[in-house]
Amino acid sequence: MKVPDHVREQIRGHFVDASGTELAGRNLSAIEKTRYYESWTSDGEIGGVLHSYMDTRKIRTYLKDAVFKRTLERVSATISAAFASSA
Repeated sequence: MKVPDHVREQIRGHFVDASGTELAGRNLSAIEKTRYYESWTSDGEIGGVLHSYMDTRKIRTYLKDAVFKRTLERVSATISAAFASSA
């Protein structure tokens, strides 16, 4: 089942508000990324919502590929644009 756009945006909001901005400038190790993915998967407002749309085993991959990477790309682009416009 496809995750509705409004749910995906709600999930992205959690990443940006909770940690996306903080993580955008960091190079995380595989262990650190795993900890974040496990935490988000077990979080009721993130993994719990996604459980309605997919099997629990797919949530981590969905968060990594469809949400987290794209959120970081957006945050990084916003930061780059801000620096470019102030130069």
